[in-house]
Order: sequence, then structure tokens, then C-alpha cells
Amino acid sequence: MRTWAAIFADLRFAFEDQSTLWFNTEVSQDHNIRRLQSVTGIGDSRMARDTNHTRDLTRDLCEVPEEYPPGFLEKSPPFAATATPFPIDVDLALPAAGLYGYKLPKYRFGIAQAVAAAEEVGRIWALRRASPRLGIGDISKKGGGTIPDHGSHKLGRDIDMDMLRNDGTETDSGRITYKSPNYSLELTQELVDLWHANGALALKVIFFNDPDIVGANWEDNHDNHLHMRLFFPGEASDYPLLQVGSKGAAVRELQRRLGFWRLIDSVDIEELAIDGDFGNRTDAAVRRFQTLAGFTPDGKAGDQTWKELPVAV
Repeated sequence: MRTWAAIFADLRFAFEDQSTLWFNTEVSQDHNIRRLQSVTGIGDSRMARDTNHTRDLTRDLCEVPEEYPPGFLEKSPPFAATATPFPIDVDLALPAAGLYGYKLPKYRFGIAQAVAAAEEVGRIWALRRASPRLGIGDISKKGGGTIPDHGSHKLGRDIDMDMLRNDGTETDSGRITYKSPNYSLELTQELVDLWHANGALALKVIFFNDPDIVGANWEDNHDNHLHMRLFFPGEASDYPLLQVGSKGAAVRELQRRLGFWRLIDSVDIEELAIDGDFGNRTDAAVRRFQTLAGFTPDGKAGDQTWKELPVAV
């Protein structure tokens, strides 16, 4: 077991090195304790807290820091984002196609591209099914800055959303968590897949605590809602570039859209499993689609391929 002297030495180093300063007064004690455990290597009862992530289902206690330390997330830029050159002045007017709001309208302002991404996700969702719609929570306030219950949502690129239920109802029927019997893993996974390939603004990360969801990261207080964080415009390609060896939620969405194309055009190819693994069968389907669409059949699903694939049947 490490000595307390060694632990304090590590903590002093962490505080002196600004690039590894993980503590944030705007995030929860639970969140800071997990960062402390990461620095010190201690995970025993002396550092543990009995964390109740569902202590108030009427609130989305979304205490994600505005930016993590360099390298904490694979896609993180090297420096913290503390301001944005993009005005936070576009209102996501709800209800809209596939979308409804469950929080205060004054906190549904974002940068134009983030709002467009939410609208695109809703548009595609509505093409696939009439109900349930997707619930939008907080984004930012007009002009940006701190809003209640949030450690982030200051820069107009963070969007909270409700998880999907398996009984066809929406938030008005009562908030749930991923542990609730009326939570739909299948529909919530499809929502995550769709965000990873929304095409309007590249997704950086999703925070949500269901361990069975592909394409989401664990974060304190995210048992009862999803937190979408988007890249700023110009930081990443709007559509992901996928090829043999790619895995994850975006591949699942690609396979889903290839399935729509197969049905719509009655293409004589093998039905793809939506398993998030870009293997030989997915490669063959992409090449076949590209050939019939008049593209170079290189097997790489980039902007051109994504834009031509159908989003629904």
C-alpha cells in the first residue's frame, strides 16, 4: 500500500502542473474523488463514497467539466476550451420534427451548427418512426455562461437528451434511469449511433452510464440522461471516415443505412448484422453501393458515401 507521503507528493505535482489539474470546484465531490483515485491509485474505502446517481430524477445533474485534461478522452484537443468564437445565439425551437423539450426554453440556445445537428438527428428519427420523439434538455443560455445544475453547457455545444423508453411514452410519463424496467436499450443505442454519424457537426463524446451502450462514456450523474458534446466547427470532419477495422457506434449506423439501401433498391446482397464491426461483409456492401452510385469503390465510407445513403426506409 502506498504511503500518505507519496500520495501527497503526487497531489502536489498534480496541482503544480496545470496540464494535469483535474479538480474543479464546479463538479461534484464524487467526480473529484474519482480524479483523486486516478492520481493516487487509491480505490479503497478511505476514498470511496456511496454514490447515489439517481438521487433526484427531476434534475439532470450534469456536472461534466468544460474540458478534460489533455489525453483523457481519445479525441480531446490538446488545450482546454474556455471560450468559443461562435456566437451562442440560435434557439432550438421546440417542438420540431422528432423532438420535444423537457426543460426550460431559455436554456436551449447553442451555436448554429450544434442546433443544426440536433435538428438533423430529430429529422432522421422522425423519418424512422412517429413515436416516441426525442427529448431535449439543456444546451446553453443565450450568450453562453453558467446555467443551474451544470459544470459545462457554457459554450453552446453540449446537449442533454432523455433516454428512450420501451413503452412508447415520453418524459411526461416520469423520468427513469437505464436501470428502470421501462428503459429501452435498443432505441437509446440507435439514438447514440445516430449522433455518431449525424453529419451536421462532428460528435466528440457522449456521457451516459449504461455499460451496455456502445459509444458512450461513464460520468457522474448520467444514469438518467445522455450528454452529447460536439466538436466546434472545423475541428473534425462532420461525418466519420470508416473502413475495414473500424468499430463502434458510427459503424452500427453505417450498417443500418446500408440495410435501408438494400431494402429500398432490392439489392441482392447479404443482410448485414448491426454489430459495429466493419469487416469483410460491410466492406463488400460499401463497395457495391459505391459502384452502383458511380463512386470509386474504395470501401471507405466518407462524406460522399454517407450523403448518398438513405437514412430511413
